Amino acid sequence: MREPESTEIDGVTYVVRPLPASKGIDLTLRLGRILGPTLAEVTKLAGASKEDVKGKGASIIGRAAAELFERATTDQLKAVWLPLAEVTHVELEGGKKPKLSDVFEVHFCGRLDLFVRWLTFALEVNLRPLAAMLGSEK
Repeated sequence: MREPESTEIDGVTYVVRPLPASKGIDLTLRLGRILGPTLAEVTKLAGASKEDVKGKGASIIGRAAAELFERATTDQLKAVWLPLAEVTHVELEGGKKPKLSDVFEVHFCGRLDLFVRWLTFALEVNLRPLAAMLGSEK
């Protein structure tokens, strides 16, 4: 089992656990239907470390996230972000660490920029291993 990964965005720390297998498969299939060839570009990140993805690979995943917003319907986008919010904890003042899905509406109210950056990170956490698998030589 992979460990959760964390990042700080505008002073807010997000801890994202990789999705369970069945939800990860569902997410991958949804993204494949929406993004098609762009998802294939994620394979360019084969074997990339977290640091590499934050560098050159972040632009590929960032482009995939941008295309997700361009192509997805409201329901399709929700089917992507909701399972990711369920495996994300947000560190709030006073030491509280609720599941993002429990505070989603209030947390991102007026902060859609923060939502986009969190979603991009959550996709990185979940797509990096897929890229390694798809790009590995058989």
